Amino acid sequence: MKYQYWQGKKNAWCWHLTDDGQVLAHGDGYADKPQMLRAVEDSRRSRPGDGDVRLSRRYRLSFAALLGLAVAGFCVFVAFKVVAPRWDGSYITVDADVVRTASQGTGKNRRDYLTVRFDTLGGQSVTKTISNATADAGVTTVQVRYAPSNPRDVILDSSVMPYLGVIPILVGAWFFLYLAYKSSLHDGQNHFM
Repeated sequence: MKYQYWQGKKNAWCWHLTDDGQVLAHGDGYADKPQMLRAVEDSRRSRPGDGDVRLSRRYRLSFAALLGLAVAGFCVFVAFKVVAPRWDGSYITVDADVVRTASQGTGKNRRDYLTVRFDTLGGQSVTKTISNATADAGVTTVQVRYAPSNPRDVILDSSVMPYLGVIPILVGAWFFLYLAYKSSLHDGQNHFM
């Protein structure tokens, strides 16, 4: 046997006690959750011989919950793609010569580009333009990391900005998980509390 509770129409809280799919007791129309939980506790105390009675919430899988889970998963994937190469021990760190710095646009639409040239451990010379990367004025060398299997897979090694940029992405993932949880409550409507 278990009690299930949910928020129904007009934000009224409801509960019922079920055993093998049969509703044994119910209550609805409670204005707030604490009032409803007190009623459930009163019902539990009036049934001392019923053994173990569990309290659970009712959930349903909705499109909004699936969408929230998908967006949260995408946010975690993006965060992983930004941070993983910087933690990957297979990437090799080398000094690279700064060939050119450039920028496009102004204000929020500004994009900075850094073109670097370096030699791999195998003796191959690689020139690569890295977007969203800058070097201080007058700097002629920077540290970069590259994958030995694909030397054109290059990231700047000295920047802390990618790590800071991951924080809002992970906060967004948490927010969408919260929305997925709230939209999965079984109430016939979607209520975000």
